[in-house]
Amino acid sequence: MDIICPAVTDTIIVDNDLGWCQAAVNFPPAEIVTCAGVPDSLIEFKLLGAGAMDTALDEWLAGQPSGLKYNVGLTEVLIRASVPALPDLGFSDTCSFFIRVNDKEAPAILCQDITVPVGSMCEYVLTPDRLDAGTTDNCTEPADLIYEISLDNETYIDELLFDGTDLLNSPITVYLRVTDEYGNSAFCTTEVNLVDDTAPQITCPEDREIFAEDNLCVGVIPDLMAEMTVDNCAPIDTVFQVPAPGLLFGTADGDVITVVLTVVDVNGNTDTCGVDLTLRDVTPPVFTNCPAPNVVLTSLPGQCSNFANFSLPLAEDNCGIGITVTQTDDTGLTSGDLFPVGTTILEFTATDAAGNTSVCTRKVIINDIEDPTPVLGDGCPIDQVVDVSAGECGAFVSNIEPRFQDNCAENLSTVYRLLDDQGQLITDGLADASGEFFMLGTTTVDQ
Repeated sequence: MDIICPAVTDTIIVDNDLGWCQAAVNFPPAEIVTCAGVPDSLIEFKLLGAGAMDTALDEWLAGQPSGLKYNVGLTEVLIRASVPALPDLGFSDTCSFFIRVNDKEAPAILCQDITVPVGSMCEYVLTPDRLDAGTTDNCTEPADLIYEISLDNETYIDELLFDGTDLLNSPITVYLRVTDEYGNSAFCTTEVNLVDDTAPQITCPEDREIFAEDNLCVGVIPDLMAEMTVDNCAPIDTVFQVPAPGLLFGTADGDVITVVLTVVDVNGNTDTCGVDLTLRDVTPPVFTNCPAPNVVLTSLPGQCSNFANFSLPLAEDNCGIGITVTQTDDTGLTSGDLFPVGTTILEFTATDAAGNTSVCTRKVIINDIEDPTPVLGDGCPIDQVVDVSAGECGAFVSNIEPRFQDNCAENLSTVYRLLDDQGQLITDGLADASGEFFMLGTTTVDQ
């Protein structure tokens, strides 16, 4: 079994059929060569790449591929032969060639003349979509077409900016070019009529907050005239604001003043608008007696605490009123209270009427200068002689803790060291030695 491939060039090149994104391509069929008496044979083909209309890609299909409507682009055509009744024969050699369909059809362009108003800035930005009246293409979707415009039919761009000079020369001829994805272009000519139908109009800046000046409770009125916009197709004669820039306003956070902006054109037409300015105090209060030296005392005799008296923090503010100072720590202690031994950190927060805050901390330090005292004698347990435990070369020894008392019992702690008869350290710990295992011999316990 063998196959005779179609007599074609390596690549068949054709243009698309008019109005289609395909082209019907015909070529000689492939032929099968078999021995006499061989059952019916089968021709199959497979398309790769751009493919053909209503034909599966990358799949062997029975029949001849000639006469199909091949899509624009490059398609590889593969053809093979087989004898289905004799599967052991396998397949013949594979024929392979290419079909390239070129899109040579330009878009069907439609244009429209338009009349557009210039805005308050006497400008209009023209984009190509305003001139398009429904252009279509055989291959490219309208949304994927490239639309460009030009004033000289030579340099095409994405948009055109018209200003007051163009308004005087209206209507203006504009060229529209539409290009499909394969580079085919179509052209048309339109007229753009620019009109000014906007009376002189002022657009005010946004209302805003003005921060109070440093260490003061007033704000400075800004120059808002530079920020407003007006329709300047007609010449503007006068622009002013009341109150004038640079004047001060306000006495407290939240005070509001309205600044009125006015514009007058050469024809006497006037427009006004107002901008509300709100004074905002962003300066936190300042403590007048904080930070201050730490309050340092010793504990009362036999006590683990002492009474501490000190001046409470005071604060002042640039706006002068509504200042509160509150204690914001969780100690529950303040001046005149009984403070425990150790360091207690007190926190005070000053808040002004605008909600700005400052924090001050004071340390109260109570030092314990009393040494622990023995409960009985010198506080140390008597020397002990203990027999070794059965099967052991030593024994666990209990009830040898030192007995002391202290004015700050909760702060009393014990450490120990075990020394052998040569004075060498055996072990140590952060507790008493009761319950430790002692080796045979004499061990000195330091606690």
